[in-house]
Amino acid sequence: MTEFSDKKPTLELFAAAENAQLLESIPGHLRAGLRRYVEHRISPGSTLVALLSLDWFGFEYRAEIETSAVADIICDWLSKCAPPECWGSAQAVDAWLAGAPKRMTEHEAAATNMADTIDMKAGEDG
Repeated sequence: MTEFSDKKPTLELFAAAENAQLLESIPGHLRAGLRRYVEHRISPGSTLVALLSLDWFGFEYRAEIETSAVADIICDWLSKCAPPECWGSAQAVDAWLAGAPKRMTEHEAAATNMADTIDMKAGEDG
């Protein structure tokens, strides 16, 4: 038996599993928008922009019932997984969107589009 297999799971593994579980709790269409926003600085819809800006009135005004119901999960995921400078105020969101977007290769763009399609279809099924 190797030394690695005898080690107990680390706190990082538990945190990664918890964060993945949080992400899976977010409906697919919102998960895709959040991913594009955080990874590629692509503006999500106005509902997510309001949530990212912590504009609760704007969020509740725009959000569908399903989206409103998972706001706490999205905020929990943001606080644990997203860069702190990408959310928390309208200024933070504007600055994040104005920053240099990460360049995607053609392969990454195709993979992102495929993952977004899967996330959105999963959201329709749920």
